[in-house]
Amino acid sequence: MKRLYVVRHAEASWNNKFLSDYERPLKKEGVKDAQQIGAYLNSKRYTPECVLYSAARRTTETAKIIYNILNDSSIDLIDNKLLYESSVNEILQILSSLNNNYNSILIVGHNPSITMLTNQISDAKIDHVPTSGTAVIDFNPNDWNNFYGNLIEFVYPKKLNFLK
Repeated sequence: MKRLYVVRHAEASWNNKFLSDYERPLKKEGVKDAQQIGAYLNSKRYTPECVLYSAARRTTETAKIIYNILNDSSIDLIDNKLLYESSVNEILQILSSLNNNYNSILIVGHNPSITMLTNQISDAKIDHVPTSGTAVIDFNPNDWNNFYGNLIEFVYPKKLNFLK
């Protein structure tokens, strides 16, 4: 079985009007939210073998926060510039090109692609994945070329705060 963790980057700042969209950093609240998602994944023992993320600053920061909280140096950390503004089909091509030995991958990307990806590859029907929203999807096929699975869990900071 394969498992995919689909994560939308944490909330980014619009404070510096001179930065391009690609260069926008996380807000303080975004950092806290990414930490909360990382801690939740860690508490559930949801540990990917690979963290794949868009090279945009906010996705890089989100991925590295989660990676550091998971505190497992055996996890591969891979940035991919093509994930920025990519379509669902492009994301699927990138995932298909990864080493099939990975049984679990965490991908950090951008909306609307993250919401569309989650809905296309799972039995989920999610209107909008909020910032730091995370879907856990299990696939029965044993390779990264057959993308349709079951949504195991869908969490985001406001939901986690409500459950406390």
